[in-house]
Amino acid sequence: MVHDTIYSSEKILLKTACGFSNDSLVITFTGCMDQFLPESEGFGEFFFAKNGIDAIHVISKSNEWYQYGEMKDIINIILKCKSSYRNVFAYGISMGAYAAIRYGNVLDAIVIAMSPQYSINPSVMPGETRWLREAHRIFFTEEESVIKNPHKTIVFYDPLQYSDARHVDRIAKDIDICRVPIPYSGHFVADYLFEIEIISKKLLYIINFKFNINEFMEEIHSIENQPDIIAKFPIPL
Repeated sequence: MVHDTIYSSEKILLKTACGFSNDSLVITFTGCMDQFLPESEGFGEFFFAKNGIDAIHVISKSNEWYQYGEMKDIINIILKCKSSYRNVFAYGISMGAYAAIRYGNVLDAIVIAMSPQYSINPSVMPGETRWLREAHRIFFTEEESVIKNPHKTIVFYDPLQYSDARHVDRIAKDIDICRVPIPYSGHFVADYLFEIEIISKKLLYIINFKFNINEFMEEIHSIENQPDIIAKFPIPL
């Protein structure tokens, strides 16, 4: 395995963990971080390395929803790196899922998006107030046109989380999506799937083209009926 930093600037870091196989490449985008540290890992970095899956990790240092002029350079670097792979996936949660969906088309990727936003710009999504501090300091350069269809888009989200459901509905107006509703998971759907010990298996199913949404939903419904899960994850507002 080759682990290398291939791009670094004041606001963004790009590193690879490759050398396992030319079959599949996962491009990950980090979500919001309280603080960026030089040792900060990419989203799912340990998981993909453990399972022998090549990955390129895009790490935001400043929580600006990837609204950087240098993103064109970043994407061009990724495009050169991905050319030898048979299958390409873009993966992220929340802010990272926003980026995965926005860049999924140009990357010709299958997108795995967990709790994505369409935009945190209040002028685009009125009523979205969760990230106002960030929104007020961002110049939204990447939202001048509608989202273009990636190769395929799989969206995991909580339909009972009103704000997240609004974003998913808005995304679906621009592109075709496969909805994977997970009630009671809240905004941090990846944490929920980790807690119920099924996220690792399902990610591998998607990457190996073995994911069956009907079987997955049956498993989720059976878990929802477990009292300890309901107590830990009450219905979100």
